[in-house]
Amino acid sequence: MKDMLKMMPIRVIAVILCSLILIFGPLCHGAVSSDLLLGCHVGLYFLPVYKPYKTDDGRILQCYGRVPVRICKGTCDSYELGDYKMPYTISHHPVCTYKAVSEPRTVTLENCHPDHPDPTYKVFDATQCECSVCEPKYTSCENYNG
Repeated sequence: MKDMLKMMPIRVIAVILCSLILIFGPLCHGAVSSDLLLGCHVGLYFLPVYKPYKTDDGRILQCYGRVPVRICKGTCDSYELGDYKMPYTISHHPVCTYKAVSEPRTVTLENCHPDHPDPTYKVFDATQCECSVCEPKYTSCENYNG
């Protein structure tokens, strides 16, 4: 009986939490779009940029910052099928990659030495993304075999 009394507060808390989830759960439906969780889409990323400059007298003039860029991120459907021939599998593993990018834009890095000759950096922003087979010409495809 003593053990039952000790467990009572935990049970009461569990019942209250479950009740709140049942009551307010439907109100939260749609608060986070499933498009943001699944699929391939454009997202924001802060690119760390480091651009030091070495002067003629050997001094290093620091210049760095975090540049907001639009990137492609997310998941893509993939599959593997068993096969009777080597390598005994048929693989299709597309990656989330760029379909279209913006014209380059120039940003000024915020943490630069006053004598730094060029505190700017050029970046491209993703405008459209797609799931496609990894293309080594445009993407780092290590460990992807189709």
